[in-house]
Amino acid sequence: MEKTIRIKCLNNNNTFFVERGTTLKEIADSQNIKLDHPILGAMVNNQIRELSFEVYNPKTIEFIDITHKDGMRMYIRGLSFLLYVATRELFPEARLRIDHSVSKGFYCELRDIDYQPAIDDVFELGQRMRQLAEEDIPIVQHKEETEDVVEFFQQHGLHDKVELLRHRGQYYSTYYTMKDHIGKFYGFMVPSTGYLKVFDLNKYYNGMLLQVPSQENPNEVQELVEQNKMFEIFREFSHWNQVLNVTNISDLNNAATNGKAERLIKVSEALHEKKISPNCRLHLRTQKRCKDCSDQRALIQWKDHLWETAGYPAIGQWHLPPQSFT
Repeated sequence: MEKTIRIKCLNNNNTFFVERGTTLKEIADSQNIKLDHPILGAMVNNQIRELSFEVYNPKTIEFIDITHKDGMRMYIRGLSFLLYVATRELFPEARLRIDHSVSKGFYCELRDIDYQPAIDDVFELGQRMRQLAEEDIPIVQHKEETEDVVEFFQQHGLHDKVELLRHRGQYYSTYYTMKDHIGKFYGFMVPSTGYLKVFDLNKYYNGMLLQVPSQENPNEVQELVEQNKMFEIFREFSHWNQVLNVTNISDLNNAATNGKAERLIKVSEALHEKKISPNCRLHLRTQKRCKDCSDQRALIQWKDHLWETAGYPAIGQWHLPPQSFT
């Protein structure tokens, strides 16, 4: 077996040979690859890989930074881990939940505590995140037998992650460490906290908003855009999840494996029907023949407007403009 392998780098269009087991970071350094922003990873044969990835076979490599969609995902995962570690250090009794994307950021809450975080608490968390970023702490990937990882996570109280690992059905699982803290992420990470310099953390409703860099201008965080109606929808969605007792993927998996999927679907449909029915109701009190065609007509009322539709309302075409319903 040859000790060297052929590598083609798309960033500089060079083809060269390296020893087997060389990491992507070593290749980037030897080729003096420079991008507009720090290199976060690489596309190896069109698949995203971390800089710690070792090559043992011929590869075509393209190094990426935060302006690449996969680079941005790696950056956001790193920020999530950074916020988790800061939370564990400052509020060890709290459980961090990163809920959804809204207002050009990610809404987060601290749960399992008997008070809502104040502005000073959020500011303290943000400051601790910046300190961790300045320390340039390595973010290390580990791969071990799933049974060992499950036991390890149970010892650290990560019960949601334990259920997910059990449902995956894989012999080996990966996880990450930052100092003495562990985390499970479903994608690759940046090499260290030193890459995570641009972010902001602000008080937002009952939680906080983690603001991330703009992909077009990674040196600045995205400007906050108020999306109050969207946020209210997400809050309602969260309430529905609590009613359904499905607050994460492991709960959904458990419901499916325990034969509760049908009940879950029916309750979910009932919640949707309750949401929609007050605003939209079908009036079939009037039916008539169109003078120009032979299709059926029905009247539909939605809020204060009245429409006339041809055929079945769900697939009909509007024949009349909206009229005020009096």
